[in-house]
Amino acid sequence: MEVDGRWDVGDPDVDAFVDANIVSFAAWDLVIYLNRNPDTCEPLAGLAAVLARQETDLMPAVRRLVRTGVLVESDEAGTIRYSLTADVAVRAVIGRFLDMAARREHRLEFVRRVLAQITGA
Repeated sequence: MEVDGRWDVGDPDVDAFVDANIVSFAAWDLVIYLNRNPDTCEPLAGLAAVLARQETDLMPAVRRLVRTGVLVESDEAGTIRYSLTADVAVRAVIGRFLDMAARREHRLEFVRRVLAQITGA
């Protein structure tokens, strides 16, 4: 079903999560990685290395995810590290997003939204 020019994925919390957080493929990759490794607490360089991305490409996604409460920033011995929030509600929405993204029709809609964010369309 189309709503306001976009396909409605049927879960308002997932819709809001995607619109607020998954604005790049780097953000999507980061959410997948941290969901699979929920106890990870890494500096930006470590996250960039494991995701095979440049730190400069990953930093905007990390900043947004910290600002929206998906990631938590901590200073350990002078090194800024990032981890997935312990907020159960946020983790549940992430899980539903990833479950939905496993289905082709939802994944295509999410990809369309990311591309729209990137191109400003």
